[in-house]
Amino acid sequence: MLQQNNDNDLFDAEPAKNQDLSFEKLKKQAQTKNVTFNIRALHLLQSPNIYNNTAFLVSDQNTVTSKVAIFQGTDVMIFKDKREISGPITTQIDELLYFIDLNNHTRVEITGKPQHHEIKDFPNEAIREALVNAFTHRDYLLHSPIKVEIFDDRIEILSPGGIPDGLTLADIKGGMTAARNLHLIHVLDKLNYIENYGTGISRIYAAYKGTDQQPHFEVYPNSFKVILPNINWHSAQNNATSFHFINNEQAVLSFLADSGRSTRKDIQLKLGTGPYQTRRILRKLIGKGKIKQTGHFVNPEYEIS
Repeated sequence: MLQQNNDNDLFDAEPAKNQDLSFEKLKKQAQTKNVTFNIRALHLLQSPNIYNNTAFLVSDQNTVTSKVAIFQGTDVMIFKDKREISGPITTQIDELLYFIDLNNHTRVEITGKPQHHEIKDFPNEAIREALVNAFTHRDYLLHSPIKVEIFDDRIEILSPGGIPDGLTLADIKGGMTAARNLHLIHVLDKLNYIENYGTGISRIYAAYKGTDQQPHFEVYPNSFKVILPNINWHSAQNNATSFHFINNEQAVLSFLADSGRSTRKDIQLKLGTGPYQTRRILRKLIGKGKIKQTGHFVNPEYEIS
């Protein structure tokens, strides 16, 4: 349980109510990142032998959770999947990034050159920055969890707590930083979750550079929402298609980019085409050098060249 203080900007330095803490998961994460685990160096103590609230948040005993949901379409009417993520917030960040990546599909763009151009639905850099920022700058005295919602056309990441220090969204976009959870920021920085502190918004914008989409930010008194548009979905809509890919050849390339290797039957089911048309598409892609056939000739598999 978190120790509450009237000044929520200082809460992470206050002593935690639960002092019976362990850090086995955090130690393993530090080891995999070649970071020395040291309680004092990570600023997990409020005073000698007294853990602070930051220590509680990154401990195995942390009770603050986050939620992720996938919806069918562009509204919240139909759930496809939903999960509650628990554990140290560093573990939650890793699990959420992994879960989002599983649902971050790839479109392969045919450029006419030997190299194919792969485009993710959502830039990985934007996802990482938005998610880490949500945990870094949230108000942990508010009981609402961080929520990640994945729609066909966007990802929304909602973090409890408005912008502190009386700053505005324009101030943040201009490069000003709001001081909240400085001890937690120190831990995440030491464990390489944060790059160039104070540049998160700029990095999210930069991740969308060269696309026709831009991230959006919504600020409320008690929450901050980041909306990341799906580049491929909007591109498909702009080209008047109902599918994520411009044509069947790109659909095959994108399917193989996600699956790694597939049979003709699997590709046929994915496209919704007949055997003859599917074989013709595959032969055309092989002739262009975009894919190659592997395995036994009776039931071959296909993969990107």
